[in-house]
Amino acid sequence: LVSCPSHHQADSESYGCQVLKLEKLALAPVKWALMAEVSGCLLHPDLGSIPTRAICIAAVGKSTFVKLLTNTHPEWQVATEPVATWQNIQAAGTQKDNTCKGLGNLLEMMYQEPARWSYTFQTLSFMSRLKVQLKPLPDRLLQAEKSVQVFERSVYSDRYIFAKTLFENGSLSDVEWHIYQDWHSFLLQEFADRLLIHGFIYLQASPQVCLERLYQRAREEEKGIELAYLEQLHGQHEDWFIHKTTKLHFEALRHVPVLVLNVSDNFSENAAKQEELMRQVGRTLAFPVVPSAVLSSSRSLWLSFALYFSCFQLLQSPGILHKLQ
Repeated sequence: LVSCPSHHQADSESYGCQVLKLEKLALAPVKWALMAEVSGCLLHPDLGSIPTRAICIAAVGKSTFVKLLTNTHPEWQVATEPVATWQNIQAAGTQKDNTCKGLGNLLEMMYQEPARWSYTFQTLSFMSRLKVQLKPLPDRLLQAEKSVQVFERSVYSDRYIFAKTLFENGSLSDVEWHIYQDWHSFLLQEFADRLLIHGFIYLQASPQVCLERLYQRAREEEKGIELAYLEQLHGQHEDWFIHKTTKLHFEALRHVPVLVLNVSDNFSENAAKQEELMRQVGRTLAFPVVPSAVLSSSRSLWLSFALYFSCFQLLQSPGILHKLQ
């Protein structure tokens, strides 16, 4: 299932894994899970412990899904977007009066005057997302056997979806886009070991459906958003997660698997659809039972872990022998 060069090659050589096609087995969830584990091993060659799985939700209009995920898996940590921070910019007061002064709603300012405020907003957006992703894990996740942390969007979607769209529609100048990319790359490289992503969940829906849900949400700042803007965002998501044409500047990001869930149908009141969505998430995030001997071995055994995981999942699949014929 997997081919990879020796871990002991010279440091100048890159080592990685190529997951061969599993489409003939009709086991997309297994393929996703295997890629996630191999991705994690590439980023964590020392398998002394399995890191918390960091999953990012990528989509336009995902509030209902996030609530569903939280209710289904209360043991997971779901970090929502820091929208409140963007809506109420606070300036620290003096030490004497210990007060803060509200400076305005930057989200609203950006939508009203994108050419003036887009760079400022993307700077705040990125920094607030970075703070969320850099927060220490709570004790309950550190002690859990099956530890999952879910982020509502990420520092990567900030660049490859939103800032990129603002540049392409002229809201960010060439100079602003260059500066943004420069410090974005620098900071993510500096904190690379703390910003590991093991998988993306792409909630796929048409721009028209997203616009309807946006109107239903009725967030004051978003009342002026037009369909054309949502079509741009949809195109960015499709280019990255479906067509794989987005130029990614971080090697580790290219190995991260994507679970695509079609959510065009309204599932907020559809219990059967909700169960199916959660089943797909559960299957792709299934945790293998790994012998302690493997976990305590040297990092040269990371491939064994990936193969063990693959075999475990394949053997759990109904009718696997029939599918292999």
